[in-house]
Amino acid sequence: MAKISLSKLTPVKKVEPKTIVIAEQEIVVEQYLPVQEKMAMLENVLNRTVDETGFFNPTRLEVFFTIYLIKTYTNMSITDKMIEEAHRTYDLLEMNGIIEAVSGAIPDGEYETLFEAVETTSQHVSE
Repeated sequence: MAKISLSKLTPVKKVEPKTIVIAEQEIVVEQYLPVQEKMAMLENVLNRTVDETGFFNPTRLEVFFTIYLIKTYTNMSITDKMIEEAHRTYDLLEMNGIIEAVSGAIPDGEYETLFEAVETTSQHVSE
């Protein structure tokens, strides 16, 4: 059997982003991100899910996963200050239907894989 060099392969397809409308604003939601960007996102989430005593907090996991998911997968601007005030930012996103709209626009496999990865990894970090 002849070997095929990976360097000769091109991307199979370009995954176009999806546009949703929230409060009359067009939000671009990526349908796929390169693994390097996903790893950076998950690292940011994990750095915030274990508190200073080493306690893993599942609520912090959900809050920071959601905020970083929206920051990473959309064209919405989420500042460092908004991340520092995560409880307010999360409430703002939730009360305006942004979490549901964005997570619904990300392909199921993409979303589930990310959440499972961060959940599994966080359990090992807190051990």
